Amino acid sequence: QVLVAAMLDGDQRQVPLRNEAAGIRRCYSPNPYFVAHIMFLYFFMSIGPTAIYQKKAKDLYGGSAEFYYNAAQASQGICATFASPLLGALSDRWGRKPIMFFCAFGYGIAPTCLYFFDLGTNSQRYLIFLILFGTVSGLTGSVGANAIYQAYIADTTTSETRSQYMGRVTGLGATGWILGPLFWSKMDDQFGYHNFLAIYLCVIVVQLVSILIIPESVIIKKHAPLELAALNPLRYLRILRGGFACGRMSDGRTTTSVLRNLFAVILALYTAKGGFVYSLGLYAQERYNFSTDASSLLQTTYGVFSVLGQVAIPFILTRLSKRNSIAFGVSTGCIAGAITAIPGAPGWVLFITEGFLAIGYVAFTVCCAVASEVCPPEAAGEATAVMNIGLAITGALGPIVFGILVKSFLHTAYPGGAFLIFTAIMMVGVGLAVRLPNDHQLADRRADLKRQAEEAACEEADSHM
Repeated sequence: QVLVAAMLDGDQRQVPLRNEAAGIRRCYSPNPYFVAHIMFLYFFMSIGPTAIYQKKAKDLYGGSAEFYYNAAQASQGICATFASPLLGALSDRWGRKPIMFFCAFGYGIAPTCLYFFDLGTNSQRYLIFLILFGTVSGLTGSVGANAIYQAYIADTTTSETRSQYMGRVTGLGATGWILGPLFWSKMDDQFGYHNFLAIYLCVIVVQLVSILIIPESVIIKKHAPLELAALNPLRYLRILRGGFACGRMSDGRTTTSVLRNLFAVILALYTAKGGFVYSLGLYAQERYNFSTDASSLLQTTYGVFSVLGQVAIPFILTRLSKRNSIAFGVSTGCIAGAITAIPGAPGWVLFITEGFLAIGYVAFTVCCAVASEVCPPEAAGEATAVMNIGLAITGALGPIVFGILVKSFLHTAYPGGAFLIFTAIMMVGVGLAVRLPNDHQLADRRADLKRQAEEAACEEADSHM
């Protein structure tokens, strides 16, 4: 009931759908809150079963489990690096809903094979699942899906309210981080591994049906046939080289340099943070002898503080500028690394660490909002997808690099030494964040884009006269 009430609030913009061929012209009012339950199921299914997959790998591979699981995460990140910008650009072309559906369908392929072909019976079969899970989920939008959700929010909000809505909607969706680990761990304990997979597949079906129900958020005009060159994912990285997104801020900087700066902040943030989150489970189990339930509770803690951080974004933006909000988010990661690196720190400190890490997600959300503000509206999906490439790259490199670092320091006189390296990388991110444009410069850019859109509309009207 609260969610339905929230849907009735906010931007109500009439967007015609592409069913005029049937002689019908219907109008819906897409709302940013429509995508909240889709995001909830996305986080619920992607984050929740992690501890169960890791437990299965540990049963089959013993001490090498972390290597195999991180290798799967690396393959997912590599594939997502190429797929994310392509999915974002295709959503600008074909609409958000078809790409959302494709991402949700693709994410369910590996668990479906695991269920029907019983790939968890031995180490060789489970390795097939890990490779399939990493590759297929990466290519079909394990990271790109999040970019499409953010683009949907950008479509249904104004530039002035975009960051606030991204925080609110992502906060609602990120409750899946809280409930996912607890729910799936309980399902595995109560009903067994095979039945857990059956329930998991049912949730995927629910997500697919939910995507079909929500309205489309963009106006789909008649488009030219898709060229083979458009299928090259590297083509969409042109947004970091200039491309059609190039413009100028009021201080003389190009929007391309701003996008590069945002991309560099995300790389610094998640190169360390992505590896930190995945390696923290290993660190907790090896140094503090955490059980699987305790590791799931760590993930739940991360989810709780992620939701709190996202919900707090509107409040943070009333106190801080967007630039300072990003710097604040990255700074919390520095605190997390410093706390974890303290020699002789007790195990409960890791729960505080997870809290600071999760709050740092604020920086990523605001970065995506700023990226969509400095780009033309037709590049919103592409811009957020390119920002999500930072997540994909770090998802490929972070777990392996920091897994090796954590193991290297673990049995030395300073077991938390790897987290000092994490802190140093995050400090670089803080330095990059303070170079971003301030709110006045962003407002000038929004006004410039509005003026350009009005001039283009006038030229189009004149051409039809």
